[in-house]
Amino acid sequence: MKKHRLLLILSFLSLGVWCPDRLAAQGSLCLDSCLQWAVDNYPLVEQLQLIDRSRDYNLKNINTGYILHANITAFGGYIEGIPDLSGMGMEVDPWRFAGILQVEQPIWDGGRLENRKKIARAEAEVNKSTVEIKIAELKDKVSEIYFGILLAQTQREQLQLQQETLEQSLKTLQSAAKAGSAFTSDADAVEVKLLQIEQQGVQLRSSERAYRRMLAIFIGRPVGETTVLEVPAVVVRNGHDVDNRPEMALFEHRKQLLDAYNPGAGEVLPRVSLQGMGLLTIPKLEMQGGSDWNHMLMGGINVSWPIGGRTYTMGVDKKRLKVEKAQVDREKESFEMGQRLNLTRQAEMLAQWDDLIAYDDRIIDLLARRTRTMASRYKNGVVPVAEWLQAVSEESAARQAKAMHEIQKMMTSHQYNRELGY
Repeated sequence: MKKHRLLLILSFLSLGVWCPDRLAAQGSLCLDSCLQWAVDNYPLVEQLQLIDRSRDYNLKNINTGYILHANITAFGGYIEGIPDLSGMGMEVDPWRFAGILQVEQPIWDGGRLENRKKIARAEAEVNKSTVEIKIAELKDKVSEIYFGILLAQTQREQLQLQQETLEQSLKTLQSAAKAGSAFTSDADAVEVKLLQIEQQGVQLRSSERAYRRMLAIFIGRPVGETTVLEVPAVVVRNGHDVDNRPEMALFEHRKQLLDAYNPGAGEVLPRVSLQGMGLLTIPKLEMQGGSDWNHMLMGGINVSWPIGGRTYTMGVDKKRLKVEKAQVDREKESFEMGQRLNLTRQAEMLAQWDDLIAYDDRIIDLLARRTRTMASRYKNGVVPVAEWLQAVSEESAARQAKAMHEIQKMMTSHQYNRELGY
């Protein structure tokens, strides 16, 4: 058999087909529906909407920087030290009130507001990617529980088959013992084996109930003991490309955020705006010649140009952000290497499961033949009942091993796809 196979199809023909709600209504569940219900029931999912709303509010606040701004200042009180202007025909009352109105309409800010909006969007994407990673972890937990239930179910089914075989044999032995053609101890040995099987069944049922309760908590729906879990249809995807992983999106969004933080020319360019100012003073100033004055209006273009300060630190900030981007790149490369190692290991495991299952089939055929031979020899008095029971146990163990390998192969296949980001 070929040992290296990256594309393995698990006796199914399509990738995870969504099971309709009617299956759940009929007492059946499938993996895809459980994953979707778990996501819908996960409290952290609402945070995605909250992040979007928070981003939108931040953008609205930033956009207010483009609208007209007004500022009113009022002052009233006693002015000390006013010179005597009576010789100039002016009377100045030391008790005065003054009001100043300033209005400003930004025209150009060097791109500062646009950069702030880039930062707000990039921060939102980083936060959403972090939530997406947690959702992916949630899906992994739900999948593990789902396959745990399937494994327990399969093992119980194999025990049930062994139990039915032994129960039929026990009835035959008990009848033979009453007729004096068999030993009572042989029937007792079979009954002991049945009790051991029931004991294993109790352990498996307990484990399965725990898994079902956990699954019910995750998906927010009842999962009773009679609820049937559909065997998922899985096709293993080929390749080692992990670009669909949510962690990869997080790395890219972190770099985009650092790019948004990167200071550009707008940090040191001037700001240009239209500006107007009005002044009102009460009481009026009595001017020479009988005229008076109590207000003033002024309008024009305001240019504000910060010199120094940010200019000196901008170069250092660019170097710092460059180092931080390099750190993100190294984290991304480390993650990709780890994922490639995981995928390589799981690809080998997938090939291993195929080989093991093929050996299981051969082992089961041989043990089944041996069990039939031992049963015939026991009936003819050639071998004791212990050897026949040993043969029955070994055949049952081989069938359980095959069932377990099939479920493990399915789990590994699903995990391989999950590692790829599907």
